[in-house]
Amino acid sequence: MPNSRRERVQILSSWKLRRRLLASRPVLLGGLLVLLLLPFLALCYFNVPYWDDYGNAALARDLGAWPALKQLYVTWSGRYFSLWMLTALNPLTYGWLGGLPAFSLLVFAATWWVQAFALRVLTRQQLAWPGAAGWSALLLLAQLYIYPSPNSAFYWFASVVVYQLAAILLLLLPIAVLQALRARSGFGRVAWYGLAVGCVLAIAGANELALLLLGWVLAGGCAVCYRQGLRRALRYWAVLLGVAVLAGSVALLAPGNVARMVYEGKAASPGLLRIAWRGLTHSYTLLSEPRLATALAVLPLLLSGVGHRYRHLRPAGLAMPLGRSLSFLLLGLLLLLLLLGRTWSGYPAARTQNFLYFWVLIGWLLALWAAVPTSGPRIWQPLLRRLRWPTAVYVTLIMGGGTERAAWQELRENARAWQQQHQDRHAAILAARRQGVRRLVVEPIRNIRPQQVLILGETLDTQAASDLNKAVAAWYRLDSLRVKHLVLPPADVNLH
Repeated sequence: MPNSRRERVQILSSWKLRRRLLASRPVLLGGLLVLLLLPFLALCYFNVPYWDDYGNAALARDLGAWPALKQLYVTWSGRYFSLWMLTALNPLTYGWLGGLPAFSLLVFAATWWVQAFALRVLTRQQLAWPGAAGWSALLLLAQLYIYPSPNSAFYWFASVVVYQLAAILLLLLPIAVLQALRARSGFGRVAWYGLAVGCVLAIAGANELALLLLGWVLAGGCAVCYRQGLRRALRYWAVLLGVAVLAGSVALLAPGNVARMVYEGKAASPGLLRIAWRGLTHSYTLLSEPRLATALAVLPLLLSGVGHRYRHLRPAGLAMPLGRSLSFLLLGLLLLLLLLGRTWSGYPAARTQNFLYFWVLIGWLLALWAAVPTSGPRIWQPLLRRLRWPTAVYVTLIMGGGTERAAWQELRENARAWQQQHQDRHAAILAARRQGVRRLVVEPIRNIRPQQVLILGETLDTQAASDLNKAVAAWYRLDSLRVKHLVLPPADVNLH
């Protein structure tokens, strides 16, 4: 009898412990996600300007935001939204160096929030905010893991406003349309559809890749609505497609596009066959990249439970065979790489790869969810349920290395010295300018081992005539500026 009583007490105790563990599991998982994101968020505090951040700010400060925007539109690029961000909303335009760390944090928060909000909308608000926030944090970590350059995605101001903001808006656009279609009041419909129109105008003026992908997504939305007889939704998508055509014409017909291509030696076309070859080979190279392939394999396993649970809540247009949705995804990627094949002789720069990876990752997850049967036997569910926890452990282990480890190392070993040396350089330049010095040579950045998360390399060149140094000199109102010699390898804008 005592033995049986002791056994009952042990069973009861283990049952209570299990209940406590299950109840605290969301808190533990949330704490783990915050810990994994922490070094990337902390590195925002140590962010410093680079290249175009200085040049565009100097132009807007000297001419005014609107005249600077007009000059860049005529002489450099038709990316009107990005140019507006780079001039009128550039913290350096107003001499606010501390604005860049704040902006980086804002971009992290915006990416996380838009993804969480999208999950809520796609599941008709049945997925609670804590769950949506957790899954969005996981997606954000996956992007940091697969991106060739986290710096270009979240820290380098000029790259962020051109590419990462466009990616965020491309995700927000269909969500805004969906909310407009579901709105119960006239004000709600107008507000959400107005947001969708604003997204279209911003994306069309962000960069050429975003404009092409915008047209592809809007055309796909129209095709799906027409095929399924969704007339009201078809009108919404068709009007947005018309807006995109008008806005895209403003961006593509800018005189600055031709001027820039001539300046960069890209005016002559390499030929259709070479463009096609580049597009196909670069598509294969991108899709076979180990980190991306790993994310495409393990994320669906982690999300399988949520996807299956809320499959019946999918929007009407988001239910189709995997072959159709996958073809749409891969053709979109090929179109983007064909466009890059026209202007890039080698493999695209990391900042453009980040944009492509975002499209592939989010598109792949949506394609799989669209193909989940609404009803029928759950053949794979038991297996997927058993695989989720081993997969979660595996994901934690691989995230603990690679980019995650590099971020912690950057934070511990480099960040404070990196920031301090730039502050000392800034103070030395201002002191020399007060003394009337117009041609200045500064000391190099030392004792830094870049981990390619926040820090890419030396931010000045040894040649005063380089475009990089001219941009920085213009912001400081100097005739010339250069670094005495290189200790760190220079950050290469053609790679990042």
